[in-house]
Amino acid sequence: MANDTQLQTQGPQAMERAERTRTRPVFSPRADIYETTGAIVVVADMPGVAEDGVDITLERNLLTLKGTVPVPTREGYRLGYGEWEDGDYERTFVLSEGVDREGISATVKDGVLRLTLPKAREALSRKIPRMANAPDYFELSQRLPGVFDKLDEHIGKLDTKAWETLSD
Repeated sequence: MANDTQLQTQGPQAMERAERTRTRPVFSPRADIYETTGAIVVVADMPGVAEDGVDITLERNLLTLKGTVPVPTREGYRLGYGEWEDGDYERTFVLSEGVDREGISATVKDGVLRLTLPKAREALSRKIPRMANAPDYFELSQRLPGVFDKLDEHIGKLDTKAWETLSD
């Protein structure tokens, strides 16, 4: 699952509070978010939206997806009853610093938008090597018990002073 610090969604509730000047309804496309080792992938369903009807903008940390569905015209027909409502799509995601903004890519096929948000180099997980034959904290504390007791005592005093300073 995607890390909450890398991608946050702005759902329909946020969009309902926004002021609109459009005459057509705006729907929030359903989206699935996947995480791979090197990227976050967003798959958004926008039925009826062609590739040239998608607008993706990134302003500061807001990634906004907009999809426009052309109004169908049927020559020689008059609508007697309709349940299908024409409208557009819009959804906003908040990106963290863990996303490489320059590497974002998108494809649209059959009304499905697929965004690939590569992780920034700093956000990629990596293996931290352990030096061979290096003692860990527990081993050192067993070898030098008095030193670590003093160190813990000093750290505790520093923490106490920091809290006292902040509370003033």
